[in-house]
Amino acid sequence: IHLKFGEMNNKNYYDFLEINIDSSLAQIKERYDFFIKNLNNTPQLGNIPLIEKADKISKYLAIVLDVLSHKDKKEKYFALNMDICEFTGLDVVLAERNHKYGKICIQNADFEKAFKFFQLSSQQDPHQPLYRAYQSYCEIVIVGRTDKKKRNELFEVLKTTLQEDETLDEIAVLIAHVYRDTGNADLAIRFYQRALGLNAHNREARRALSNLSDDDDDQADQGSLFGRLFSKPKR
Repeated sequence: IHLKFGEMNNKNYYDFLEINIDSSLAQIKERYDFFIKNLNNTPQLGNIPLIEKADKISKYLAIVLDVLSHKDKKEKYFALNMDICEFTGLDVVLAERNHKYGKICIQNADFEKAFKFFQLSSQQDPHQPLYRAYQSYCEIVIVGRTDKKKRNELFEVLKTTLQEDETLDEIAVLIAHVYRDTGNADLAIRFYQRALGLNAHNREARRALSNLSDDDDDQADQGSLFGRLFSKPKR
C-alpha cells in the first residue's frame, strides 16, 4: 500500500497499473481487479493511516479504470500526459493516431506538444498534406507576432498544402484561422465559407464564421452609409 500510494503522483496510469500502452480492455480490468483484491486482502485493522491510504488508492484506481476504459478519455489522457514516441519509420496507422493526439492538444491550447505530434505524423506519412498543414499552423501560432517574416514563410507553406489537395476543408479552416488572427477578416470569412462549401458539416468553420460575423457586424454597419444612418445611438 505504501509503495502504490507513493506511485500515484509519480507514475502515469499505464505504469501505475503495470501494463503496456497497447493493453486491451480485458487486460486493464484484470490489473485493476488484481490491485483491488490485494488492497482488500491487506490487513489494515486499527491502522488509520494505512486505511486512509488504501481508500485513496482505491479511488485513484477507479479513476484510472474509468479513463483507460473509454476511448475518448483514454486518447485525451495519452495526448496530454504521455511522452511522444520517436520516429521509427513510415506507418500510416500511427500517423493517423498521432494526428488525432495533436488535435486534442490544440483543443487544450498546448500548441507546442501538438506541433510535435503533427511533426511525427508528417514523418510517418509524408504524403498526407493535412498533417503538414497542422504542423505549419501550430508553428505559426507558436511564432505568433514575434517573428513576422517566419510567420509569413510558414503561412505560405500552409497555403501550399491546400493546393496539394483542394478538397481538404480542415486546411481551409486553418488558413482562415491565420487570417482571422492576423486581422484580415474578409479573407478569413472567405476561407471559412470555402471550408463549408467543401464540407457543410464542418462545425469549426461554421462556429468560427458565426463568431466572426457577429463581431464584425457592428463595425461593418458603422462604416457604411446605411450603418451611419440607421445605427443605434451610443449610450
